[in-house]
Amino acid sequence: MKFLFTTESYPPVICGVSNVTKNICERLVSRGHTVTVATSKCGRDYSFLENVEIKEFDITGNIVTGYNGNTRDYIDFVINFECDVLVCECTQIWSTDLLLPNLEQALAKIKILHSHDFSVMKIKPKNPFSRIKWIWYYWKLSKLIWKFDRVFIL
Repeated sequence: MKFLFTTESYPPVICGVSNVTKNICERLVSRGHTVTVATSKCGRDYSFLENVEIKEFDITGNIVTGYNGNTRDYIDFVINFECDVLVCECTQIWSTDLLLPNLEQALAKIKILHSHDFSVMKIKPKNPFSRIKWIWYYWKLSKLIWKFDRVFIL
């Protein structure tokens, strides 16, 4: 099978999400699957890591702060990527949130949201304007999450 993972962080970036995603991707490759990861640009000088293909996008930001970078190239890459399974790692990050309005157009046969947490629901922003934007975000997410075939929350 052919997999595409979208995530804001992937090694050499070190965090819980990148560690979990790396382990899942490498395990799938070891079982004979083809895996590509679409992620943030972070100065890598390689396009493969442990037989996982890495496609970098120079994008930063989120729904509250706004996005910087060529978001259209990223969206076009993901929706036109022919694969069996698309896995979007996390919400509240550009790599998933940019795709939500366009998810139905994606050529992937199966679309999965792999959420690690909904942190803003637990830790309320101090800025009232940010808080309103996040309330709106979760309302919108509750409508768009149904575009995924499966939702897996750690």
